[in-house]
Amino acid sequence: MIPKPHYTTFTDCVTDMQAHPERLHIILTRHGRTHHNKEKRIQPWTPDGDWLIDEGKTAASQLGKTLSKLPLDAIYSSDWHRAFLTAQLINAEQTTPLTSIVCHSGLRDFNFGDWCGKIAADIRKTPAGQHMDTERHALVAPNGEIFIEFHKRIEQAFQDIRSQHTNGNILLVSHAYAALCSLLAALDIPVKHNANDNIKNTSITIIAYDNHTNKTSLLLYNALPSR
Repeated sequence: MIPKPHYTTFTDCVTDMQAHPERLHIILTRHGRTHHNKEKRIQPWTPDGDWLIDEGKTAASQLGKTLSKLPLDAIYSSDWHRAFLTAQLINAEQTTPLTSIVCHSGLRDFNFGDWCGKIAADIRKTPAGQHMDTERHALVAPNGEIFIEFHKRIEQAFQDIRSQHTNGNILLVSHAYAALCSLLAALDIPVKHNANDNIKNTSITIIAYDNHTNKTSLLLYNALPSR
C-alpha cells in the first residue's frame, strides 16, 4: 500500500525541501492532458502519438511556475512527444531554465497494443481490460505489454536515473502507469495489489532520499500544482 504522504500541499512540502539541500528529491509528474485523455481513449504507443490540448499546455506551464520555487537540477522525460513537450513547458517557467532535458526511453508509456485508440470504457468491459482498474498487475494487453514486465522496465529506468544523483531536485516527466510504477520502485513497494491508483495529469509526487540516514520518504502524492 502507498503510504500517507508527509504533506498535502506543495507549499508545505517545499519549505521542508528547502531546509534539506543535502537530500535527493525526485519529483514525479504525468504529462499534460491530451486529445485522447479528453476523449477517454487509450493512448497510442508511438513517438508522436497523442498531442497536448490547450488545457494540457496551460497546466504544464502552471506546473512549471509552481516548481520554479525550487531549483531543478535535472529533468528527465519519456521520449514520447506528450511527455517531452510537458517537460519543455515546465522548464521554460524556471528562473534559470536548464540547457537540456534528458530523454529516457525506459520511461515510455505502457504499450496497450490492440487497444490503442479505443474508448477506454469499452475495453474495461472486456475480461482482459477489467484489470485496467483492479488488479492492474495482472493486465496483459493483446499484442502489447504485460504489466509486470512493464513495471520491471520502469523500475530499471528509475533506478538508472536515481543512481546518477546523490542530492538536489530531479524531475521525471512520464505517463500515468509509468509515474505510478516509478513511485512503487522508489518506495520498494511490491507491484502486486498496489498498482491501481490513477496518477493525475500534471500532478506532483515527491520522494525524498536522505543519504545520511538511508531513509526514503514520500513527501507529497498526486497533488495539483495550485496546491
